[in-house]
Amino acid sequence: MAWRWTWRVALLLLLAGYLRWLAPALTPYATGSDASGYLWSARLFRQGTLSVPIDIPPGFPSDAVGPNVFAPLGVRVTPGTWNLVPTYPTGWPLHIAAATLFLSEESAVNAVLIAAIGAALGLLYLLAREAGLQPWWALAGCVVMACSPLLLFMAVQPMSDVAATAWAEAAILCAWRSRRRPAFAAAAGVSLGIATLVRPTNALLIVPMAAAIPLTIRDYAAFGSGALPFAVFVVLYQARAYGHPFASGYPDLSAALSLTNLWPSVVHYVRWLPREASWLIVCAPAAVIGWIGSLQRWRIIFALWVLVLLGVYAGYPVTSETWWSLRFVLPVFPALIIASLVGLREMSAAVARRTHLRAISIVMPAIAVIGAVAALLGSEQFAAHRQWKDSERVYPDALKMLALERPQYAATLALQMSGAANYYAPGRRVLRYDALSTDGWAAIRAWQARERVTVGAVLFGDEVDRFFDPDRIRFPCSWESRGHYRHVTFWECPP
Repeated sequence: MAWRWTWRVALLLLLAGYLRWLAPALTPYATGSDASGYLWSARLFRQGTLSVPIDIPPGFPSDAVGPNVFAPLGVRVTPGTWNLVPTYPTGWPLHIAAATLFLSEESAVNAVLIAAIGAALGLLYLLAREAGLQPWWALAGCVVMACSPLLLFMAVQPMSDVAATAWAEAAILCAWRSRRRPAFAAAAGVSLGIATLVRPTNALLIVPMAAAIPLTIRDYAAFGSGALPFAVFVVLYQARAYGHPFASGYPDLSAALSLTNLWPSVVHYVRWLPREASWLIVCAPAAVIGWIGSLQRWRIIFALWVLVLLGVYAGYPVTSETWWSLRFVLPVFPALIIASLVGLREMSAAVARRTHLRAISIVMPAIAVIGAVAALLGSEQFAAHRQWKDSERVYPDALKMLALERPQYAATLALQMSGAANYYAPGRRVLRYDALSTDGWAAIRAWQARERVTVGAVLFGDEVDRFFDPDRIRFPCSWESRGHYRHVTFWECPP
């Protein structure tokens, strides 16, 4: 008993040390579409509202321009209205909104980020133990996961990926434990409900969970009772925010899913999963040897867990764009890592039996795990999480400079900066120039001349060439440069 408590305290100290090491890299800024959209949604929940009316400047030609021009990144217009609502699911913003009841907005984001990564690693350990791994093996799985460049990169950003992973783990863990305690069936329903609020595709986890929950009416009724309130919330929220119970803030993703994306996604999986989840995953198929007897059902659970999530995102074109696009399948990493360690254990034991050298069953996996961790630490992507904070700080800093050193324009054109401007400078009327037609711009120019007002623009360096493309002049005006902050440039269009 004393050894168990010592071990648990040691695990908690290791986790605390890891989180302390990671904390300086946390980036609680509203930046691009996802981060700004999530944080703005959290602010709305904290204020007790689901939408805000569009702030239209006096005399502005709104009919000629349309409401979508006023919707920054991460935000959309409720159909048939002039109200702005969040684009993204509610689960992650609700986590942050709950934390803001006790903390400032920035501190709340940091706290939830820390809680999410801590929960993901802690639940991985518990899952590994339930799947038959001994304590040292379970700790090895946590170390591999903790060193994943992808996990670290997403852990420092106000994005939903790590939380989606943690709640996926909780759902599978509770589903399995319901075999011993029926009360866990209801907890499994709650976990799946929250996991789906965080990321709708996590609803697919019901497939592996069905393999874990006992086939009894009582357990499935408890599971349903736990999940039902979250399903009701989603229906009511979507009806209010998007005008229909089964609409969402996303465009029609079914149109984006295509069989033509399967092969590029599979190639991307083969290339990058060993680099981000460690090359140990090649040992995962051998887990079928270790999962026997009472653990045999884990073969089905983990196979379904991996197949449903990797399968659905294989049809998504964004999955194969870059290494960090694997963030969509981050909830699969716990399954891959646990199965790989079970397989490695069985392979090591088989070699030890053949050579009659028992030490091999310890030395071989130790060398393999150390080598896998070293490969993760030595990858080019490992340092990405440390560099992210400095690069993303440009959003709030540039907007602060715009507010302090530039006049209050009647309207400001932006795209990449639009979501951050909506969060940090809600008083500025930001227009999405990518949604603005030439006729709409002509109407704005006439409004400028009529009202004698100035329009500004905030552009990142890579936007400038497109905005001022001489072969396709979309916004004719005698634009004047008004300086820059790092790679963000400020422009002014006089009346």
